[in-house]
Amino acid sequence: GENSKMGVVSRQLLPDWAVLDGSLTTKLPPMVTAATGIDAMVHAIEAYTSKIKKNDLSDLLAKEALRLLGGNIEHVCINGNDQQARSDMLLGSLYAGMAFANAPVG
Repeated sequence: GENSKMGVVSRQLLPDWAVLDGSLTTKLPPMVTAATGIDAMVHAIEAYTSKIKKNDLSDLLAKEALRLLGGNIEHVCINGNDQQARSDMLLGSLYAGMAFANAPVG
């Protein structure tokens, strides 16, 4: 409906492989880098505070995602060519998505 947010879930939509290559993100403008980093952080926070299917794995993934994202977002927005920071942001984003998938919010 108009007031509900719904996702599409299917095993057919799950990838067999994911490639995280920070060099593919170095040309992103700082505002896009900041916005996508904050979005990933929000997913981690939602997973960590979920009351529905919160579990030890989702908590571990969410905390590590926040550590990686929070520890790199400001730096990578200033120095977008830092490959290690870009890689840490991608890994944090992956962990945030995994946490979110393991502790869906209502």
